[in-house]
Amino acid sequence: RVLLALKIPVKTVFAAVLIWAVMPFIFHHIPDWDTLTFHSMVDLPSVRAGFRFYMELIGCGFNGMSDMFSTVAVLGTLLLALRMPVKNCFLILVAALFGTACLIRLNNIFFAPVLALILFERFMPRLKNGWRLAQFLLAGGVTFLLTVGLQFAVNFFQFGDMWTFPYSLHALDRAAGDRPADGFTFATLLKGSNLRYLLESNIYIISCGLAGLALMRERRLRAVLGLWALPVILFFCGYSHTFCDAVRFILSAYIPLLAAAVGVPFTVWRKKDWRRG
Repeated sequence: RVLLALKIPVKTVFAAVLIWAVMPFIFHHIPDWDTLTFHSMVDLPSVRAGFRFYMELIGCGFNGMSDMFSTVAVLGTLLLALRMPVKNCFLILVAALFGTACLIRLNNIFFAPVLALILFERFMPRLKNGWRLAQFLLAGGVTFLLTVGLQFAVNFFQFGDMWTFPYSLHALDRAAGDRPADGFTFATLLKGSNLRYLLESNIYIISCGLAGLALMRERRLRAVLGLWALPVILFFCGYSHTFCDAVRFILSAYIPLLAAAVGVPFTVWRKKDWRRG
């Protein structure tokens, strides 16, 4: 529904969603952290207990982790932003839903750029003067802060500091800068291991998605899909514990990458498009 709301052709949406539904069962990877080698393959599904079956459960959302609910919340936020009437009362609803998505997974904040682009584009005709712009920013910003403020209140109650999250209790045996509470660090990014892990483990999707974005003729659609997929992937390239999983952390970024990948044959490779260039 989100892709359709972006005016992407039905056949492109169908192909992207079909691949997304099938990929957990046929796209597999084998990580070797000793040699920093991450093999990707297309293979038959497995129902035997093991790493391959575990990855199938992760990819299709059949698990007890937060990523499936996170993805649903992100998609719901984007769909509401694209379909809602252009009124401040609905903007408040979008901001509250996005705040809820960030309560489910804090790193969903990296979908803020694509959400901001969609909202500014839709509300732009109304933002002709400073007062309307102030109303827009206050309605969205205050609602979002009140929603995520629930987490800040919990942080203050538990740790005496609203900026100290429960992640601060994780991996205390690791050096400072290499713990989940440190979030994104350039030191981790520059190691390059997470970049290799995410790229090589998802080589078919990421490479085809990036190629699709580069070849896409519609700048608006390229901007939306790019801002939807790339910020969260970049974050996990610099996150210390990305090694835990190559799929579930970037689950919400698969759809825009797949849409960009399968949309190219329908938009770029037609002769009339090349004549326009």
